[in-house]
Amino acid sequence: MAAGPGKTKVDAVQQWLRLRKNTVIAHWLYGGLCGAVAATFFPAGLSMLTAFGVWEVWNDRNMARRCLDYKPEGDLDCWEAACMATVVFSILFVLSLFGLVSIRWC
Repeated sequence: MAAGPGKTKVDAVQQWLRLRKNTVIAHWLYGGLCGAVAATFFPAGLSMLTAFGVWEVWNDRNMARRCLDYKPEGDLDCWEAACMATVVFSILFVLSLFGLVSIRWC
């Protein structure tokens, strides 16, 4: 995968994956972590995901005050993480139905 003139490898990967922005993969990883933590201790995973959502709201408000042309994207960032957390937790939930893993609900 050639980066092309004036483009970095990150830009080439972003274009190849058709990602919205460079931090999408970080949101997916954080969502996966939240899903895995939720399987270990369910309230902790939800708390981590909620904290991420609150931080995104704060970041959008702060950036809107500082930059006139800022486009709020915190809701999309939060949904990316929440969807990945749901996918990971759903897989672990199905595995728990077969007795392969154990989810601590509280």
